[in-house]
Parts: sequence; structure tokens; C-alpha cells
Amino acid sequence: MAGGAELLRDEITYLAHKAAQPEKYPTAEVHLGKYPNQRQNVNKYPPTKVFFQMYDGCAHVFPQFSYI
Repeated sequence: MAGGAELLRDEITYLAHKAAQPEKYPTAEVHLGKYPNQRQNVNKYPPTKVFFQMYDGCAHVFPQFSYI
């Protein structure tokens, strides 16, 4: 769940796509070079079922404000 007006919108969208289809969004070699112990985790977990919702005009953590 993400708000269209939040600063982390693009990162949240990328994370949702990467979790659903990790083979299409591989980890960059530059990051694996910095953290070599993470190379073993790249193919450790299968794809995740993701239900991604983007709400236009909403800010970060907008579900917390549902009471107002």
C-alpha cells in the first residue's frame, strides 16, 4: 500500500515488483560486490504473491489517519 504523494513511492513500487518477480529485477553486481555474503540469499526465496495498491494524492502512512 502506498500513497501517490509520498517520497518513497518509487521505492515501494520497485520493491513490490521485485518481490513478485525477482528474476526480472536482479540485484546489481555492485551491491553484491560490497556485500558478498548476500550473494547466497539472491535465489534463496521464491517469488512472493503481492497485492500492490497505490492511492493517488495520499501521503506516507495514510492508513494510520483513517480515524479522521
